[in-house]
Amino acid sequence: MGQNSDSALFIVGAKMPALDYTKRETLAYMRQPTQENLEALHAKQREQQKLQWLYASPLALAGLICAIPLLTKYRGKTRVT
Repeated sequence: MGQNSDSALFIVGAKMPALDYTKRETLAYMRQPTQENLEALHAKQREQQKLQWLYASPLALAGLICAIPLLTKYRGKTRVT
């Protein structure tokens, strides 16, 4: 992969929409602030966080895999003997 494709991968990952998975639970809690609605909201927020990590982990791993050859390539050139 070239440098341009690495940049494109980062831009696509950065522009992914953040979906509001907790909208229904938030509105329910705002209508009736009960303990059950609060617990449902917190459970949904934890689920959303797990999903975000699930989607972000492969992108971070792909970025790391792409960066390792670049770092080793340029690291060897900068050493002065």
